[in-house]
Amino acid sequence: MKASELVDHIKQALDQAKQQGNESVLIENLLHFLDDFPIADEMTAAELEHYKASLALHADHARLTHENSLEMFRSVIAAGQSAIRALFTLNGGAAIAMLAFIGHLATESPKHVGPFAPTLLPFAIGVFLAAGLAGVTYLSQWLYATEKTVRWGFALNIAAMVTGLASLLAFGLGMYWVYDAFNLFNGVADAQLTVPEAAAPAVDLPSASKPADEVRSN
Repeated sequence: MKASELVDHIKQALDQAKQQGNESVLIENLLHFLDDFPIADEMTAAELEHYKASLALHADHARLTHENSLEMFRSVIAAGQSAIRALFTLNGGAAIAMLAFIGHLATESPKHVGPFAPTLLPFAIGVFLAAGLAGVTYLSQWLYATEKTVRWGFALNIAAMVTGLASLLAFGLGMYWVYDAFNLFNGVADAQLTVPEAAAPAVDLPSASKPADEVRSN
């Protein structure tokens, strides 16, 4: 029992004796009261050292667990930021490359721009989703900060993963459309380059029955 609990118990006993009309307490009676009071045995020096070592081990384990969780959290944040930058680079770079190609094609052969113009749409959607992914990631981490909004943070974390996957699928769809447009462009170019062979002009050959002088005069 703690010392504070012992003092409180003695106070309660004295108050009870006072309520019964007693004005004083004999020292002998107080000693008997303390002798009969159960007090836990004190720990030996070895037990105290073992207890201190256990506390130190528990504190070190808690510190290492906290540091490990913190490093894992930082690695997840870094991986998410790398994924966002990769999605921006993929979709944004593809959109810029297609814009440059279409601009050059519009000056050289405007009638062939049609198949390539729609390919910009998936890349633009991919960039938009990547920008939305950055915002959703920030909101999810902000909601994780308080215990009351952890569930909302988890839901936004799932939404962030779905958004990132959609941005990656948009890039894949855009690349497929570009491949299809180039196949169509190559087919049209090959059809235009194929020219039918012209028929050779007919030449009148001298007949064997005609005299040579007649042939020369002709």
